[in-house]
Amino acid sequence: MLISVSDDRLGAIISFMKNGIMSREEVIQGLIESATPIDFEALIKEGIIEKDGAWYRILNLKKLPKHASTKIKTLETGPKGTRVKFRPASKRAANLVKKIRP
Repeated sequence: MLISVSDDRLGAIISFMKNGIMSREEVIQGLIESATPIDFEALIKEGIIEKDGAWYRILNLKKLPKHASTKIKTLETGPKGTRVKFRPASKRAANLVKKIRP
């Protein structure tokens, strides 16, 4: 399950958990993914993405780590392929993981 946690979505996720839509483990996993920073240099070195101005061109979507795919903020397709912009790792999610993780 792919979820992205931003400050405005956190209340909805907590509501999902309270209503049984998401388990505690799913919420924690989503928070971990949101808190994990993207290692752009490693992804470029592995040939998964390449820098394209302020964008990143996706060369191999299947190899893009799950935590990176949850941070896609803007997506654009064109004749040269798919370009994306990523949102940064969530500091709030990282703080919550520290508080609720056993």
